[in-house]
Amino acid sequence: LSQSASSNHKVRTRPLSVPRNYRFKMSKCPKCDRGFSHNAFRMKCKTCAGVFHLDCIKFTKEEYLYHKENAITYLCSGCTKVKRASIRDDAIGSDQSKPSSQKSVSSDDEDPENSDLGDGDDLKTIILAFRSESRKANADLKQKLSKNMSEIGDLKASLNTYSDYIQENTEAIGKLTSEL
Repeated sequence: LSQSASSNHKVRTRPLSVPRNYRFKMSKCPKCDRGFSHNAFRMKCKTCAGVFHLDCIKFTKEEYLYHKENAITYLCSGCTKVKRASIRDDAIGSDQSKPSSQKSVSSDDEDPENSDLGDGDDLKTIILAFRSESRKANADLKQKLSKNMSEIGDLKASLNTYSDYIQENTEAIGKLTSEL
């Protein structure tokens, strides 16, 4: 190559838009505060732009690929909580903006002691009531099952006794028939 051709061709080692003193920051997972390997699978939150390890957000590789193939956006747990709170606030605000004839009446409105319960407390109360009913139903079923098992055992004992009587009578009839 000629000297003029080699001097015209310069090799750049960095992109044009990056200043000379800029240091590249390696992104870290907000959950574990660790960096990523170059080939690690990671999910990026649409709202806060946080990048998470799949293990940190309890995603499998299959779930990650499903989200990627179907272009499903991901929201981290913090952003999801904020979004849920804003939805709840919007629902409360829209309920207050309705005329009084259209407002729904709930049991919380009737009882001032329960008026400060949130949706989470209501859900917790429902879950605890369901758990209590389930435990009571299970105890009743266990008691009935135990009673039925006892009755089945008694029936088996009776059948064995009657089977022995039938066997003895069959032998006696056979003996009488042979004597005649």
